[in-house]
Amino acid sequence: VGGSSSVPETNSHALSRLHRDRLLETLLLFQKTGWASQKQLLSKQMLTLPTNDALSCHETPAPQILMEWRDSCRDLLCNLYAYATLAPGDVQRICSLIEKHKVKAGIIELGSGTGYIAKLLKAAGTNVTAWDVRPTEQLKAFKATNEYHGCTPPFFNVQRGDVSTLQNFFLISQSKLTKETGALLLSYPPPRCLMAYHALRTYMTAGGGCVIHIGEFRGLTGSEEFEELLIENFRCVDRSPCLCWGTDAAEVSIWLRLKNKSKNGDVPLEQRMLLPCSYCGQTQATKRCRLARYLVYCGEGCFRRDTEKRKVDLTMTMISSDGEESLDFNNEQHFTSLTSLNTRARTSMAN
Repeated sequence: VGGSSSVPETNSHALSRLHRDRLLETLLLFQKTGWASQKQLLSKQMLTLPTNDALSCHETPAPQILMEWRDSCRDLLCNLYAYATLAPGDVQRICSLIEKHKVKAGIIELGSGTGYIAKLLKAAGTNVTAWDVRPTEQLKAFKATNEYHGCTPPFFNVQRGDVSTLQNFFLISQSKLTKETGALLLSYPPPRCLMAYHALRTYMTAGGGCVIHIGEFRGLTGSEEFEELLIENFRCVDRSPCLCWGTDAAEVSIWLRLKNKSKNGDVPLEQRMLLPCSYCGQTQATKRCRLARYLVYCGEGCFRRDTEKRKVDLTMTMISSDGEESLDFNNEQHFTSLTSLNTRARTSMAN
C-alpha cells in the first residue's frame, strides 16, 4: 500500500475510503510493530524476479508477507469496484476540466467494467454512456463471467458494446447532424490488447477531441500502438496520480486533440510526454523503479537527486531503508527500462 497517509473526507467515495482504511491497517501492521524497519533481503529477492517479458518485468519485489498483504488488500476491491482508485477530488476535476475545455455531450466510456467510475461521474453531474464487452449484470443470463469482475453487481447501467458499438454510436449521431462527440474515457484498458487503440482511432475518425485516460503508460494497461496514436495527435492538459496500493502506477490524464499536427513543436514539452520524470518533470522518463512503480526517472542524475523524497515514498510502501540503499539505477532487476518495453510488448502480442 502506498500514497498519502491522510486521505481527506471531502469528495471521497467508497473505494477511496476503503483505500484509506487499508493504508491505516498497513501502517499499524508493518510500521508500528517495527516490522518495516527490519533489514529485509530485498536484493536476494530481486534476483529471482523475471525481467524478460512485457508483464513479469512489472512485478513489484517485496518480502513475501508484504506481497501477500498487498494482494489481499487490493484484489477483492478491484473485483467488486474498479481497478482504478481515484483520489478524492479527481472526479470533480475531470468534470471541471471537460467543462472548461467546452467538451459537450458528456462522457463515453468503453470498457466500463462494473460501472463504478461511470457512477461517480454521473453523480458529479456529467452525462455518461457506458459500454463493456461483457457487462457484469448481463452475464448471469449467459452463464459467463467478466474476466476482471466476474458477475459483480454493477453500479451503473453498463450496456453490452465494443469498438463497433462505438462506431455505430457516432454514425447515428452524425446522421442526426450532431457534431458533438463528447469525451472518450478509457479506464484501465486491457494490457497487450489493441482495444484502446481501435477505440481511439474510431473516436478520432468521428472528430473526437478529448480523451480521459486512467491507467499506466508503458505499464500494465493498454498498448504501445495506443500510446503512440495518443501522443501523436493529442496533448496532455492535466494529470494526477491515482491512489496507490503498492504495486500499481496508475494516473488520471486528460488529453486534447492537436488542432494542427504540423505545429506539434509549439506545444509545451510537458504536454507532449507520456511519462514525465518524477523528479524534474521536464523530460520523458526512461526507467521505472520496481520497488515503487509510480517513480520514473529520465536519468541517473534525477534518480540520485530524488533520494530523500524516494526514502519517504518507500517508507509509505513499507520498504525499509536498505531497499533504498541497495537500489542501482543501472540494474534491470531494480529498474525497468521503459524504452525496451516496446520490443517486449510487440513480442508478447505476437505470441
